[in-house]
Amino acid sequence: MENKEKQNIELPENAFRELKEGEEYQPVMSPNKVYPEVSTWSVTWGLVMVVLFSAAAAT
Repeated sequence: MENKEKQNIELPENAFRELKEGEEYQPVMSPNKVYPEVSTWSVTWGLVMVVLFSAAAAT
């Protein structure tokens, strides 16, 4: 099994300044790629939060 380390994703250096003429900003999340909005991870964490906050509200 491969040991994959997560890479830190950083904003490009031109994210916090005005762009120079002819310079393009490349966003971290590409507009050409489709990203999943619902995954097993997000549903699991949603259910954990529902249980946690429901228990907190019931006490």
